[in-house]
Amino acid sequence: TPADDYQVKEWKVNTEVITDNTELTYTIENLDADATVTVEFETIPATTYAVTFSVVDENGTIAATVDGTAIESGDEVVEGSEEVFTATPADDYQVKEWKVNTEVITDNTELTYTIENLDADATVTVEFEAIPATTYAVTFSVVGTNGTIAATVDGVAIESGAEVEEGSDIVFTATPADEYEVKEWMLDGDIVVGNTSNELTISDLQGVSEVTVEFKVIVGIETSSLSNFTAYPNPFTNTMTIDNVGNASRVIFINLIGQQVKVVNLTDSNSAEISTDDLLSGVYLVTIVDNQGQKAVRKMIKR
Repeated sequence: TPADDYQVKEWKVNTEVITDNTELTYTIENLDADATVTVEFETIPATTYAVTFSVVDENGTIAATVDGTAIESGDEVVEGSEEVFTATPADDYQVKEWKVNTEVITDNTELTYTIENLDADATVTVEFEAIPATTYAVTFSVVGTNGTIAATVDGVAIESGAEVEEGSDIVFTATPADEYEVKEWMLDGDIVVGNTSNELTISDLQGVSEVTVEFKVIVGIETSSLSNFTAYPNPFTNTMTIDNVGNASRVIFINLIGQQVKVVNLTDSNSAEISTDDLLSGVYLVTIVDNQGQKAVRKMIKR
């Protein structure tokens, strides 16, 4: 009768090993001499299972321990043991999935996976994937009208509201309408001080961003050819006369909210009478433009 966790190793009769018998009983069927019978016990060997582990398509490593002791892939491990597998992703990678014997372990993208009570051979794999880039929404628009705005990331155009990768540089380009220029840029509700150029850059994007640009009427420096330009009467009603226009090519009427409401092309005459009965009552910036693009402006009121 073996003790717990022991079994019969061998029987002997008069020092002769009884082969092929490790049963719990031995029988002498026809005793014909003195007999000395001994039995020897041995520990019952533990049941073991092969445990293999590997990485699918690289991008990291995998290691395993049994009761805190490291093992190699393919080692035999005692039944009932606890195996802890640890994944170490390469930079910018994360665990995509674990599998045991080709079966995906659902809801586990952690760096470790544990077999708590080994009861069969086990093949464990881990697969890694690139960590998705962090992105932020970037919106951009024009306040009012009188021009357009566009944006590029690394030279590629994007639409307002696009998701842009963290750390990117974004270049915004404003295109004013004729007779307009950039009044101001705003970034996330704050005026970008000191920038009235046609370009704004966000370097190293770190969050959701909103960009707006606003345009204003260009008030040009009067050249000598336009310095004597006059417009009357002021206030005017249904007609306006302009004199001393020199080589001017057109007259532009702009209201106080920056809208271009009327354009009159001029002839070679030094003066002209312009019908204004199509204009609403209000204040206008009357801009005269010569053949070289130089401008002069007068503030006029229509009754």
